[in-house]
Amino acid sequence: MNFVYALYLTHTLNVALFGLQEPCLPKKPESFIKNYELIISLPSQCYNKGMEEELILHYTNDYVFKYVFGSPEHQAARNGFINAVLNLDGPDRIVKSDVLNPFKIKETADDKLCILDILAKTKSGKLINLEMQARQEADYIQRVLYYACHLASSQLKSSDIYADLPPVVSISILDWNLKHHTNTHSIFRLLETRTHKELSRDLEFHFIQLKRFNPKKSLLECVPLERWMLLFLKGDQDMDELLDELKKDEGIAQAIQAFETCKSTEELRLTALSRERAIRSYNKSVRVAREEGEKAGRRTGEKIGREQGEKIGRQQGEKIGRQQGEKIGRQQGEKIGRQQGEKIGRQQGEKIGREQGEKIGREQGEKIGREQGEILGQLQAFFSLLNSGALPKDRAKQQMQALLGKGHDELVNEFLQRLEEAF
Repeated sequence: MNFVYALYLTHTLNVALFGLQEPCLPKKPESFIKNYELIISLPSQCYNKGMEEELILHYTNDYVFKYVFGSPEHQAARNGFINAVLNLDGPDRIVKSDVLNPFKIKETADDKLCILDILAKTKSGKLINLEMQARQEADYIQRVLYYACHLASSQLKSSDIYADLPPVVSISILDWNLKHHTNTHSIFRLLETRTHKELSRDLEFHFIQLKRFNPKKSLLECVPLERWMLLFLKGDQDMDELLDELKKDEGIAQAIQAFETCKSTEELRLTALSRERAIRSYNKSVRVAREEGEKAGRRTGEKIGREQGEKIGRQQGEKIGRQQGEKIGRQQGEKIGRQQGEKIGRQQGEKIGREQGEKIGREQGEKIGREQGEILGQLQAFFSLLNSGALPKDRAKQQMQALLGKGHDELVNEFLQRLEEAF
């Protein structure tokens, strides 16, 4: 009983959060207990009509796509599209294909995110796997490879030989972009990597990227596959003038009719809308998870980058600072050293110069004094001779000038003046 009350509370929250209509829920828990099985069995009818109208069905809805191309009775649409993808014309065209996993109206009842692919077999025995992929999957390429290889190997019985291995063609119509592949239609086969010579055509992959196609491209310029892509992208919106022209292509008229049937049949429409909601919810959760992962990764990266940047910056700063410090220190050291050297040199020079000057001055003074002493001695001798009358004045003057030379006239005149004063 507690489980039932919890279930009632859950549905009550759905009314508030998701716009479920009130008539879907009894006013009292007691009434809910009697009717909860009915409520659980009809979830799609509990959605608000206004919310339903926000969703528009397109061929890119994989449930719609499988109904249009995976129903056995829609062979013309299926063959026409496959011929356009494989570029088959004339006698090579596929005119008959059997669906090995035909469309079932309750196909997504248990799992709204199950893979809805179409497995067709041509008259020649070629196996073709068609898939409209609206959900972006990280491992999609690996899944396609696995499916194709498993599809080929599963066809062989124990008594078969490898030559009986059927050719497999995988056709993926993507409502998102592949990384590193910009072509609208990409074809991959087994090739030699240098010469590009084909090893075999028994395994072939086609990737059709709808978002890389320009829907404004002129219909007259479109190849058959692009005309199908134009139909997939636009549906019946703004296509009144083009639909009649597109219906001339093989299979498109039947595809349009099947699409209209899917939209007008309530059970098909409600199931397709439920599928659309599930895919949108999945894509949103993937986008949110990716954004949160990118955000967390950015924060981690910023932290690591900042730490590494600080470390590198510190190392570089220390290196540059050391170099600049050495340069400035050397310059300042040279300046201070030069100033101190000049001061010390000047002091030492003055000391040495003074000592040398004193020595030279002393030597020169001694020499001059000795010379002058000798001259004074001779002059005094002349003076004594004059004073005693032994030598006449004129004669004494001549001898003194001859003794001293012309450079000593002042000294001679001084002695002569002293002689005159004496006499």
